[in-house]
This record gives sequence, C-alpha cells and structure tokens, in this order.
Amino acid sequence: MTDELLGWAAQMPIFATHLTGVVENVLGQVLEAFQSRMTGLLGRCTCRALADNLQLAANMAKEPSAPQAGEAVAFFVGKNGSSDGVDAFVTSALNAGFGSGGEAAQIEVLQRIFQERPVRADALLGSADKVTGLAALSDSADYLAEVIARSGAMDVSAIGSSSRPSSPSRNQSTNRVSGMLTLGMSHLMDRYRSLAGHSLRALRLDLELAVLHYLQDLPSNKWACEEEEATEVDECAGALIRAASRAEEDLAPLLPARKRAYLFTCLGFAAARTIMWLLPEIESMNQHGIARMCRLLAVVQPALSSLGAAGAAFRPESARAFEKARAYYSLLTLPADGLIKAAAEKPKRFTSAEYMALLQVDYAGREVTGDHLSQLSKIVGAKDPKGRSLFASAASMPFVSTASMKH
Repeated sequence: MTDELLGWAAQMPIFATHLTGVVENVLGQVLEAFQSRMTGLLGRCTCRALADNLQLAANMAKEPSAPQAGEAVAFFVGKNGSSDGVDAFVTSALNAGFGSGGEAAQIEVLQRIFQERPVRADALLGSADKVTGLAALSDSADYLAEVIARSGAMDVSAIGSSSRPSSPSRNQSTNRVSGMLTLGMSHLMDRYRSLAGHSLRALRLDLELAVLHYLQDLPSNKWACEEEEATEVDECAGALIRAASRAEEDLAPLLPARKRAYLFTCLGFAAARTIMWLLPEIESMNQHGIARMCRLLAVVQPALSSLGAAGAAFRPESARAFEKARAYYSLLTLPADGLIKAAAEKPKRFTSAEYMALLQVDYAGREVTGDHLSQLSKIVGAKDPKGRSLFASAASMPFVSTASMKH
C-alpha cells in the first residue's frame, strides 16, 4: 500500500500531499497498535522497566553486540512512543562509540541487571506467546521502517516544505536510504525502528534476567563439600540450559540471524560473570567446592555459547569470561599472602570488590587476618575492606527507574 500510494504521489504532484497524508495516517495507526501490543505483552515484567530506562539503553548502545540490533535509533527511548529528541540521541550514541564499548560496557549493563535480585519467576516473560509476540513485533516494525526508508528514494519533492532530506550524519553512519522523506514519514521511520529495538532489547534483558533467576540461589548450596560431591552439578544449570534452548527454538523462525545473535550471544558472558559475582554470598568453601564450581562452569559454557550461533559455536568473549571465572575461583586455593601477591602483580585483572571477596569468603584451612584485608584493600583500592557486597543496592543506583523498584 505504501509503495503504491507514494508511487501515485510521485506521478501526480497535485495529489501528492493528500496521498502522502493517507499513508502517514495509516502507518501511524499501525504503529499505535504495535505499541499497545508491546505494552500488553510486557505487562509488569522486570524487563519492561529496564528497557524503558534511558541510561541503561544508552549503555546497551555501547555494547559490542549493539549493531546486531540495528541502527543507533533502535536504542532510543521516547516519551509515550514519540520521536522527540531522536536526532540528539543518535548523535550522542555515535559520539559515545556505538557498539565500541567492549567488555566494560557489557559489565556495566550486567551490574545494573544484578541489582534486580531476587528475580522471581513471575517477573520474567515466561510465556512462549509473549516471547514470540515481541519477536514478531520487532521484525514487523523493522520491515515497515524499511518500507518507509525505500519510499525516501522516490521523487516526492512536489510535496514542498513538508519534506526534508535524511540527515547526512545519520545516513553515513547507519546506512539509511538517501533521498527525500516528508517530516511525518521520517518521524514514523524513527519510531518504528525505535519500537523494533525496544522489543528486541526487552527480550535480551529478559534472557539475562533469566540467567540471574536460575543461578541466584547457588550460594545456598553446599560448597564446603566432600570429594564425591565435587562431580555433582546443581539442577539450576540444567534448568537454565533448558530454558535458554527452548527460547532459541521458539524464536528461530521469527528473527533473522543477526537479531538471534544479539539475543543469545550475551548469555554465556552473563552466566560466567554472575557465577563470579555470587561468591560474596557463599558462606564457606573448600577445594572440593571449587572443583564443583568449575564443573558447573564447564557444563554451562558449551550449552550457552552455542545458542544463536551461525556456523561455529566458539565465541572468544564467552570463552574468556568462563576462563576468567575459573581462574577467579582457583585463586581461593592460595594462602592469604599468596593472594595478596597475585593481586599486586595483576591489580586490574579483577575489580577491587572481586579481589576483596576472595579473602572474605571462609575457605577451609586458610587463615585471614585484618592485616591481610587492609593490605589487599590498599593494593586494589577498595573503599570498604570489610564490605561483603560486590554492588550497591538497587535503590542507590543513579539510573534506576521507579517502575523497576516495584518488582
């Protein structure tokens, strides 16, 4: 319909304004229906509040996988679905390094998600209908945005002052179609792409929240265990793998490869980091507990790293994250002085909170004094040598939305 009516507008300049107005009106109503559907699918799930968070969206735009979600506009969060401020946001995202934040950007996003603990089952999307519905919305919205972009190549210059060229800076950085779009059509294109990104971002956040949901009770297990228990793998690992695999199976027919990669390639990294960050909540541990934890990492790594893969399943960032987690737990076997020496040699290998957690956990046969804690604190720059929490509470985070605190 869009192609045909705008084709008529190009051929009949006298009716161009009217025909283009009809297209804008229809596409605007479809967009409103899409937005209503997305709101209904998300309901009161935690991922909705996170996806609505302006600062978190800007941080996600810096993650290495961000370009797989689309253009920078896909991370724009408008008020009530409007496109006001979209150009400023896109310019800011590109200047901040769209997709170039590296591991630091991933960690920043995961730290924010970590604040949502405990993640209840009813705070997740859960239903396959909701998951597939959001995926279908994302792909459909992107398709309509492309239809609008193609219309920009048509000669609708007869419409006059209500038309504008696509922004050159955004055109060069985001592969937008050159040509002329009416102001209304340009805004609609941005809003469709923003909605497509919003739906996809909510899905990714829900999957990362699911990782936390399944792993968050690990500290309550027995980690000061007997040798024969070291080969046991907690059921949470199997539950996580089944849930993630089922989600991939449900979404495979609905999304192109790049979007599936955006959703699933982050899960291995998220799981490895979550397992590291749960250490402060483990009351006691011994060498068999470390072996059991490494066994858990070995089971989770290949299963999550293969999700969303096109071709080879090996992902360097995921492999590095799991290797780092194994190395982290292996440092518990060192005596306190040995751990302090290791931290002095590589103070940036782990964060100050992560290093302090290694000394604070009760490891069988290891003696830790206040002097040891003070020495390590000075080396790694920890502000609170006696604090056991890796992160502040959610209420103290600078960009937590009010809605998220309801969960």
